[in-house]
Amino acid sequence: MNFIDLIDRNNFLKQVFKNEIRTDKIKINRIELVSPSRLNFDIQIFEKPDFIPEKWGQWNVGFNTIVIELTIHSLFEVSIENWEKNTALVKLIYDKIGDKIELRVSETDWNLTIIAQLIVFQKCSVFLDTNFE
Repeated sequence: MNFIDLIDRNNFLKQVFKNEIRTDKIKINRIELVSPSRLNFDIQIFEKPDFIPEKWGQWNVGFNTIVIELTIHSLFEVSIENWEKNTALVKLIYDKIGDKIELRVSETDWNLTIIAQLIVFQKCSVFLDTNFE
């Protein structure tokens, strides 16, 4: 299963990442609980996209990081343990079970579980990360 296919309003993401988004080396940099049933969720992607919009510039010159901003609706569960230890790249594990989508990070230092009904793409932004390896 492709992570992009779990995201509603994903047309732009499908243009930028023709095959799929690799979720094995990402960074989660924002989780914002907006209401009891909604949160905003940002992930940073460090892979070169298949298509680069002109306004982004050139890969590794103008940018090397893509921030994908998502809104997650109809929350069933949110669990975060040791969030302060979220300092490294992680693997985002995802699954769809019936009408529920589960997102998970299980690191030795910290854990995240989000179970919801809908993930909606909001926008992408880019920047040049000078600590990028």
